[in-house]
Amino acid sequence: MTPLYFTTAGGVSIAFGDSIQRGVDTWAWVMGNNLKAEADTTANAGIADHYLNATNQMNLMVDSWADDRRDIDADARAGLKSEILDGHGRGADGTQKYLTDTTS
Repeated sequence: MTPLYFTTAGGVSIAFGDSIQRGVDTWAWVMGNNLKAEADTTANAGIADHYLNATNQMNLMVDSWADDRRDIDADARAGLKSEILDGHGRGADGTQKYLTDTTS
């Protein structure tokens, strides 16, 4: 950048344009980081809420289905819920790999 000059009453020239640009660049960098941090916080809270709601709905669904079945005991319910959550985790991990893979 070409610096801007200010000449004082004593005839001394002071370059200030580069200093101002550095200040603006620093301010923009800090502001961008703050905006990203706020967006990340909001997104993380939303993801956690969504995950908890889905988990609660899955528990209700399995329990409602199993209530009328005599062949499904508490251990089988817990195992089924665990398998569903494990499958969800594997699916999320696999999807994340595809979404972040930039080589294909």
